[in-house]
Amino acid sequence: CKDIVNAAGSYAVRVSRMAGIDLGGHVFIDRHESLITEKMPMWLDPLVVSYHPDLSGYWQQKRMEGPQAQEGEIVACFTPMQPLYGYNTYSDIYCLSRMAQSILLCQPNLEHIGIVRSYAHHYVGRKSGIPIIGLSDIKGFWFNIAHQGHGYMCAPGDAYALANTMVTGKTHSWIENCSLQGDKDQKEKMI
Repeated sequence: CKDIVNAAGSYAVRVSRMAGIDLGGHVFIDRHESLITEKMPMWLDPLVVSYHPDLSGYWQQKRMEGPQAQEGEIVACFTPMQPLYGYNTYSDIYCLSRMAQSILLCQPNLEHIGIVRSYAHHYVGRKSGIPIIGLSDIKGFWFNIAHQGHGYMCAPGDAYALANTMVTGKTHSWIENCSLQGDKDQKEKMI
């Protein structure tokens, strides 16, 4: 295999280290938590996002048993004001309480819904908010990492641009500012 793409999500730092690349000064790993409620009849199709200064969060009802299911769970997440850096998969009561408060602020009708489980997960990102996509300093070792939790949403377009770059040898315009060193003095722009 002449090319390897590191698209390992929260394990991207570890995979890069296996290839001899230290990303320590380029990225951070922070912990987020999510919760899942008990099932209820389907009624909430859109993703709800709260931008409340103290109780921001986002949640959506999901049909865990397939598209024909008549019931679904609410899956909810939030980003802590003070990031929790490093690998740590323990859930804590603060996150559960905080997320419940956020949901109830926007949708008080959910006050009697039970929480079935919570779990921690990790995001890899950069202070600029710009992901790392492109060739590393090692020939044939490519990055598609540091999406700060937006990897699933951005994966199709980023993978297309990276594959195009790998095949043509010319950096695709979508990812020209996404190199490992390319985020100096740049900030992610929300359009």
